[in-house]
Amino acid sequence: MPSSSARCAQFPRAQDKVHFYIKLRELRDQLKGIRKATEIEEVNYTFDLQLAKEDAKRLAIKEEQYDPGYEDAYGGAYVERGAEEGQANSQTNGHCTLTSTANSGNHGQWMTQSFADEIPNIGSGPNASSA
Repeated sequence: MPSSSARCAQFPRAQDKVHFYIKLRELRDQLKGIRKATEIEEVNYTFDLQLAKEDAKRLAIKEEQYDPGYEDAYGGAYVERGAEEGQANSQTNGHCTLTSTANSGNHGQWMTQSFADEIPNIGSGPNASSA
């Protein structure tokens, strides 16, 4: 639901509430007679490299290991199969049949052509030379 809807408009945004709560806290402290320190307090930040390394190891995403049962669960659609001579290689994954010709040039490998090579030049049309 967009934030401009009638239901969302009933509730103020958090950024609108921050100033209100700061002023409310100042009013509370003023009524209680609490004086806020006017001098600037310096904050000393420290960085523990060893602790950061331990956190990085703990939170690191583990690399996914190869699971041979994965191909079996999906009907072997992701497994290389040899095709008979002159016939198309047909694979099924339970939902559809994947067909590729036996003389395809990639031999089951991913294409290495860059995506940028597929982008046509905008000015390469027939009227591009008449600028």
